[in-house]
Amino acid sequence: TPVPTTQELNAFAGVTGVHPDLDEYYVQWGQPFSRVIAGEIASAGALPMISWEPFTRSTTLAAIAVGQQDAYITSWARAIAAYHHPIALSFAAEMNGYWEDWGPGHATAAQFVSAWRRIHNLFAAAGATNVTWVWTVNNINGMYFSLRPYWPGAAYVNWIGIDGYWWGDSSSSSGLTFSAIFAPTLAQVRQFTTCPVLIAETGGAPGYKVTAIRNLFAGVEHTPGMLGFVWFNIYTRKADWRLQDSPAALAAYQSAAKNSR
Repeated sequence: TPVPTTQELNAFAGVTGVHPDLDEYYVQWGQPFSRVIAGEIASAGALPMISWEPFTRSTTLAAIAVGQQDAYITSWARAIAAYHHPIALSFAAEMNGYWEDWGPGHATAAQFVSAWRRIHNLFAAAGATNVTWVWTVNNINGMYFSLRPYWPGAAYVNWIGIDGYWWGDSSSSSGLTFSAIFAPTLAQVRQFTTCPVLIAETGGAPGYKVTAIRNLFAGVEHTPGMLGFVWFNIYTRKADWRLQDSPAALAAYQSAAKNSR
């Protein structure tokens, strides 16, 4: 969610019958870490997961890698260390996506790795041991290059995140099954890590939500090493991903959750 609150989490639980174990939200580079927002999520019984996005033309991955943002990064590291409670953190997610300011054409894989390791090391120096590091890629369907050059190494990552959607009939469609959307990416990832995997962003476009929900629950449950998934439950200009806009989708989600492990 953009600005998560206890009220929103409880409302989601009320309509779906599922209380989230994790809530992902997005923070633009340059903003401070908010103990209040993280605390709201934790007080509702969910793990706060921050997608930390360097959406600023003046702050490149190259600049981060050579230390030009150390003071800002250290302010986050100290604040999270002082927070004491668990935080999941995903930096520069979808770094393999050309649409991101930090993706191909804007930064190299080597710059991403150097930036990631520098951030991780500054957090370690500040004693921020309460962070779960989530390395998040976009699913590779239609993008034919290796993910391995973006891998920071096992010492720097706890979870793998994969983003992928049920777009349906749109030009960016990558299939309508869990396997079609995620299996090629999982196969690449498993060549270099055994870290557990979280579907870190997913959803179904209008008309495809029921298909997405049924496939998601079954796919996560029957694929080894999966932690779960994060449903992108917001409205965007591209699509309305919310469950609440479709009675059929909401019913499918309630049923799948009730019968799932």
